[in-house]
Amino acid sequence: GEAYPKLLMSIIKFVVASSDHRVKKLLMIYWEVVDKCKENGDLKEEMILVCNALRNDLMHSNEYVRGSTLRLLCKMKYYRILEPLKEAVLRNLSHRHSYVRRNAVMCVYSIVKSFGLDVMPEAPEDIEQLLLVEGDLSTKRNAFLMLLNCDQDRAIKYVLSMQDQVSTMGDIFQLSVLELVRKVCRSSPANKGRLLRIVFDLAASSSTAVSYDCASTLVSLSTSPIAIHQATSAY
Repeated sequence: GEAYPKLLMSIIKFVVASSDHRVKKLLMIYWEVVDKCKENGDLKEEMILVCNALRNDLMHSNEYVRGSTLRLLCKMKYYRILEPLKEAVLRNLSHRHSYVRRNAVMCVYSIVKSFGLDVMPEAPEDIEQLLLVEGDLSTKRNAFLMLLNCDQDRAIKYVLSMQDQVSTMGDIFQLSVLELVRKVCRSSPANKGRLLRIVFDLAASSSTAVSYDCASTLVSLSTSPIAIHQATSAY
């Protein structure tokens, strides 16, 4: 398509203030695809106004506007746009609606993954606190996956503290725990015994996906006859 560089300012002036949710959806798509830099690679001055609009959407009264804005920020790869929005993103971790919290976790993870933990040093602790009190399974899984990839020690500490309760959690969370077990047992065998006990407990799960993953995990991590027998039973 053709470039319309002058359109950006018109959008900021006349569209950003719209409260129509259909317009909001189209605006999110526009923010994603619009050229954000000049020809020399510097960020356009207009993007400062875009940052202000995004901050307002992150504090919007409608949870779906907040959530869709957080999803948009997951795709942003310009730190100068994200930097003034970090505080608002972290604030959404404690929002009352699980849809917002779920996307806030993924947004934090995306920022840390793209720009390093130094840009949000408080993120692992905030995610850990969320994990301890979160009731929504998808949000809990997302938070755990972030710790698994960004602060493995916190993830191990959490799993070991919840060892007796893992078998009662949902299958999507249990699969994430098994991913941690495989990753940790190969790189840090110190906790292998305790983590394998969790795998043995989960092998009797009613979820076929979980029991199959347990069998694969046992075969790959242990050669003991008990583990092999448990694995073949799960298969």
